[in-house]
Order: sequence, then structure tokens, then C-alpha cells
Amino acid sequence: MPHAGTSITNILLSPDFQRLRAELIGVLARYPDAQAEVAAVFRRAELRAAAEMGAPAETMIDALPGEAGHAA
Repeated sequence: MPHAGTSITNILLSPDFQRLRAELIGVLARYPDAQAEVAAVFRRAELRAAAEMGAPAETMIDALPGEAGHAA
């Protein structure tokens, strides 16, 4: 019987996703309320991913450059 493995890739760790996230947060700088809400959505997704991976939440990224005043 062949041995099959499962590989799970977390998109939140992808450099492409991180660039997209940073660009979205940067564009939303003109709309601070929307920026804060979107940052909160990303933060919740990161916390869920950390929990699923068994990583402590404090190891996840809190803010990206340009997001400092609006980290969720």
C-alpha cells in the first residue's frame, strides 16, 4: 500500500499574501476606520491560524510598516 502524506500550506505565511496585506493596509490609510476594521480581520485570521498550528499568539505579526497606529 503506498504511503500518502498530507501537506498543509498556511496562506497567511506566504510572502505574496504578506505583500498584499501590506498594500491593502497602506491603501486604507486614507480611511482609518476601514483600515482598523480590515486590520482586525487580518489579526483574527492570524490568531485562528496560530491556534490551529499550536503556536502562541504572541509569535504572530502584530502590525506591518504603516499600520502602527491601527494594529488590531
